[in-house]
Amino acid sequence: MAVRMVKEQATMHLTVTQDRQFIKVVSLSNILRYYSGVVSQHVARCS
Repeated sequence: MAVRMVKEQATMHLTVTQDRQFIKVVSLSNILRYYSGVVSQHVARCS
C-alpha cells in the first residue's frame, strides 16, 4: 500500500498517523530498504 501511495502521489515521504495523531514520517528509501531485506531473506531461504 505504501509503495502505491508514493507512486500515485509522486512524493518521497508519507506521514504515518493513528487516530489522527502523528506517529512518524516514512521515506521512499525506508520502504525500499525494507523490501530489499525481505527479498534477501526470501532468496536466502530458497537457496
